[in-house]
Amino acid sequence: MYEKLIDNLLTTYDFENKRYAIICVGIPSCGKSTFCKELKNSLTLNVISKDAVRFLFMNYDSSNTAFDINIEEFVALFIQKQVEWLITNTPFNFFSDECNETAAKRILWETMFADKNIEIIYVVFDDFELYRKYMNERRRQVPEAIVAEFRRKFTHPNKKYISAKNFVRKMYE
Repeated sequence: MYEKLIDNLLTTYDFENKRYAIICVGIPSCGKSTFCKELKNSLTLNVISKDAVRFLFMNYDSSNTAFDINIEEFVALFIQKQVEWLITNTPFNFFSDECNETAAKRILWETMFADKNIEIIYVVFDDFELYRKYMNERRRQVPEAIVAEFRRKFTHPNKKYISAKNFVRKMYE
C-alpha cells in the first residue's frame, strides 16, 4: 500500500549513515501503523507505539475500549522513558505512530532528539476524506467526535514534511 512513500523515504534520506526519527501525524486509524509495518520490511526501526504499550501492559485494545485518561497518562510516560533509553542505547532509527496532531505534542519529540544528532522526518496523513475511505474499507469506524476534535487541534509541522496523500491518493480515486 505504501510502497511509493517508502521508496521516496529510502531514496531521499541517508539511512545508512544517519539516524532519523520518522514521526507520523494523522487521525486515529488512518494507516500510520500499517505504514510502519511496511516500512519495517525495509529499515531496522525502534517502533514507538501507544497501541503496543496499551496491549503489552493491560491487554487493552483501543479499537474497542473506551478512552481512559489514567491509561493514556501511563502510556505517555512509559513511551517518553522508552525513547530516552533507546536514544542512548541503540543505533537504530525511530518511528512513532501516535497522532501527533499538535505542535505541543511534536515539540516533545523535537526536544528529545535535538541534541542526539537524530533528524526528524514528519510524514503527515492530512487528507481527512481520503483516510475516511481507508477506514471504511477496513470497517474501522472512528467516532465523528474524535475526528472533529483532531481536525480542530490539527496543525501542520512548521518544518519540512512529507504528505502521505501524494503517494496514497491514486488507490482511492
